[in-house]
Amino acid sequence: GDLSRARFDDANLKYACMRETTLTGTSFRSADLTGANLSDATLSGADMEGAVLNLTLIRGTDLSAAKNLTQAQISQACGDARTK
Repeated sequence: GDLSRARFDDANLKYACMRETTLTGTSFRSADLTGANLSDATLSGADMEGAVLNLTLIRGTDLSAAKNLTQAQISQACGDARTK
């Protein structure tokens, strides 16, 4: 699916499945993505400021162009060797 430029600010997205979704330019500011599946999603330009990524699946997800993403957030998520 394509949710490019959507605004999920402050949203409760616990356990949401967004696997293989295009999330280019999407805003997740202060959203709770606990347990969500973002595996193989496209997050180019996505704003991750304050997003909760506790046990969020990011396997194969390219986070290199995501904005406002911290190492602390990534450390709480579940990635794999393909995660960038």
